Amino acid sequence: RNLYYDGDKACEHGCLGGGTCFDVCEFDAIRMENGIAIIDKDKCTACNRCIEVCPKNVIDMVPYDALTVIKCNSTDTAREVRSKCSIGCIACRLCVRSCPEETIGFENNLAKIDYSGCIQCGICVQKCPTKCITAEYELPAEVVEAK
Repeated sequence: RNLYYDGDKACEHGCLGGGTCFDVCEFDAIRMENGIAIIDKDKCTACNRCIEVCPKNVIDMVPYDALTVIKCNSTDTAREVRSKCSIGCIACRLCVRSCPEETIGFENNLAKIDYSGCIQCGICVQKCPTKCITAEYELPAEVVEAK
């Protein structure tokens, strides 16, 4: 367990909330919200300084136009994830089986999107039982209805 700033953070793979990324960002692209770093992609210049200083290696560079994002970094087993977090990846692979473009894979119990082939259809967002896959866009009506 991590004891840090706002108290106990059970997930060993999550943001500690220390703000080292915030401190090095010269472009005002990072703000801290409830002990979590939030990145404003419109201000981010992809200089990678935040990635270099993150003590937990939880910041990852994704393409600017990527709107479907996996917001989990845990490589723990499903049982361990469930004991610590309600929105962590449990490696159920529903996203893999439902992706029409076959752009989602797994590495160390964690879903990974191959953004070169992702069409942002939102099916993985709807299928993910823990909602660790999120979409920064309104899902197409047919995807919402297929839930």
